[in-house]
Amino acid sequence: MNLTKLEEEVDFINNEISRCDKALPSRANDTVIFVGLTGAGKTTLYSLICGKNVKIIENPDDGSLIYDLENQHDFQKIGISTKSCTSIPNCKQIDKILYVDTPGLEGNDGCSQQIINAFYIKKVFSISSKVKIVLVIDYGTISISRGKNLADLFDHLLELIPDEQILSNCMSILITRCPSTYTSAAFANKANEFCTNNNSFNNSKDILSSIVSNVSKIILFQAPNNISDPIPDLKSRLLESLDTFNWSSIKINPTVGLSAQLKLKDIIRTLNIRMNNDFDEISNLIKFKFLSSFNKRVLNLLIFYLRSMQFSKKTKEFLKSLENLKNYLNSKNPYESYRNAINTNKLINVPYQKIIDANKLIKFYKLIIKINKPINSWKLVISKIISNLQSRISTIEMRERVRKAKADAEKKQQEIKRLEDEKKEAEKIREQQEIEKRKLQSQQEERQRYINQQIRIELERQADLRRRAQERPRIIYRSSSPLCGIF
Repeated sequence: MNLTKLEEEVDFINNEISRCDKALPSRANDTVIFVGLTGAGKTTLYSLICGKNVKIIENPDDGSLIYDLENQHDFQKIGISTKSCTSIPNCKQIDKILYVDTPGLEGNDGCSQQIINAFYIKKVFSISSKVKIVLVIDYGTISISRGKNLADLFDHLLELIPDEQILSNCMSILITRCPSTYTSAAFANKANEFCTNNNSFNNSKDILSSIVSNVSKIILFQAPNNISDPIPDLKSRLLESLDTFNWSSIKINPTVGLSAQLKLKDIIRTLNIRMNNDFDEISNLIKFKFLSSFNKRVLNLLIFYLRSMQFSKKTKEFLKSLENLKNYLNSKNPYESYRNAINTNKLINVPYQKIIDANKLIKFYKLIIKINKPINSWKLVISKIISNLQSRISTIEMRERVRKAKADAEKKQQEIKRLEDEKKEAEKIREQQEIEKRKLQSQQEERQRYINQQIRIELERQADLRRRAQERPRIIYRSSSPLCGIF
């Protein structure tokens, strides 16, 4: 296939799958799902259930009378041929129940549409907690080729939902375009006859017999006889039938035809190349932007996120780690000025979203065919990035050690100079103290001499007073008292 055409087809499928995603709710509790072959009348039935106005018209192909929407803008045009008219999900919530119209189980709209339809059906079942299935069968399918088309339909349904027990418990059959005289019992008898005598029903006879054993699970939607016939109240009949069987949780196994599987292999190779290229873009941008960084914290955090990707065992884990890396690079952190210095949108957001889009398709395709994802080749690239970042950290650490050694040497020289200055200052202080000491000692000696001199003078004065006292002549006083003496 031409590479450009394949790229365009990949983009078309991706866009249509995105539209399917947006058309369906993210979650549903109870869901009634209409399934069947293309042209069986699922969209007509869905229109009646949703309360849309339906009219009777002539089929331009064979002149038979059929039902059609009065307003074709209400939904996609109701199919009147073997080409499916349901390519985008039709769904509506009615009385807390979600009703969903699905494309034909064996659509003939090309490989790409088969892939889109398979995704659509997978999505419908995955969002629904509990479902009831209404298998819509055109009356002609019963009689054509002795029921071979009906057997093929059940085989395809069992391939989609392999659990027969669950399927028989939650499914009813609605037959469209049947004659007005046709009855549920007539179909039950015919189905039992097929199961007994037709080898084509070997795979499906148990489930078919189980369903038709309860005729309340068989709903008839008769073809109009006249263009003026009233529109049947099919909704009430359907609701009555739905009450007779159970809600079930179902996991399905979506499939496509062989030609679509072959195309899927080409598409997956293209997607893997895209994912590899986008991851290489992220890797190169990380290397160019961060290998010049001097911030070890930033680099160590990068290594942390990259290692979490490297140790991922599944692509889902890998992409989660890649998302964490994207969030880190886009988050506000203490290194805001550094973060602003790089174009983070270009760095991670654009290629990251491309990887997510491609992986979304591959995640679905792996249900259909076996694929190999590029996660191992990514891990080799991551290993090289981590090695480069670690080398960068080692270079930064070496520079830090050299800078620290130089700073330590300068600090040591400053310390030596400081000690020398302190020594000189101490000697100067000691000299000053010695001078002060000598000065103080001299003052003390001078004071002591002065004190000694004063003491000597005082002693000499006292001695002089005593001498004078001794040299003074005695004076005798006479008195009449006998006690008076001489002093």
